[in-house]
Amino acid sequence: MTPDELWTAGQVSQRLGVKAGMVRRYAVALESVTGLSLEVDPVRGRLYPLAAVELLEGTRAHLLTHPGLSVQAAMRAVTGESDGSEATFVRLPGVLSSREDLAELLREALAPALAPIVVELTSSREQVEDLRRELAAARAEIEGTRAQLSCLEIAAHAALPPVTADPQPMGLRGLFIRLLGR
Repeated sequence: MTPDELWTAGQVSQRLGVKAGMVRRYAVALESVTGLSLEVDPVRGRLYPLAAVELLEGTRAHLLTHPGLSVQAAMRAVTGESDGSEATFVRLPGVLSSREDLAELLREALAPALAPIVVELTSSREQVEDLRRELAAARAEIEGTRAQLSCLEIAAHAALPPVTADPQPMGLRGLFIRLLGR
């Protein structure tokens, strides 16, 4: 969005990661602390200029780092107690105000701990690829052996009992018959 565009409460709630009801509370605080009057559309409700959205974003960040403060108190801390003129957004040092800032901070903090893990994962991936190649070669060898065996004629071995068409009885009766040799 461009700086001239106006944001709806739904768009602001998505950007701040809060529900629309909380955005309405922020709007009341914004109007009372800064004296800024938000434009109200009969269909879309309150419309927020980009500067107001950024101020609300800073207020939200301040609230997250200072639990227990009211929305008005956090907004006063961010704006430096407005005199009624239009507020300008003030970035607080050390306060994360966007997901990109948080992502960068996490990358920097976790990089030393993740480096050995990444190296180990790369090594494991190479080992898995080696095992896959060996498995493919073994499968090819088994298929070759199967092809050779299918070409051979298998004759009955003399030590094997002859195959009979009659099934042998099972259970105790079958055991007695085999033991007695009938």
